Amino acid sequence: MPSRPRTTQTPTGPGAGGLRRLGEWCARHFVVVIVAWLVALVALQAAGRSAGGTYSDNFTLPDAQSQQGVEVLQRHDPQAGGYSSQVVVQDDQRQLKDLDS
Repeated sequence: MPSRPRTTQTPTGPGAGGLRRLGEWCARHFVVVIVAWLVALVALQAAGRSAGGTYSDNFTLPDAQSQQGVEVLQRHDPQAGGYSSQVVVQDDQRQLKDLDS
């Protein structure tokens, strides 16, 4: 006699897991979810700009050997004595500092 295919039932009522219910709600209200994510993204960007510091990539390290080598190259062949890099330094007060000052 042929056997019947088994069907797996997952709980969807009050006994269902909270994550499943949240996922189902998000699937049903996807426009609200997308708008909420966009609002959160804009709010985080605004908070970051208002509370964040300023970045500076203008710096020198006068006693470093690499800086002395760059200065020698610039004196003898100005076109060969350049390089670029970006360094971000943060002090204990959580403010970005410029190494020139």
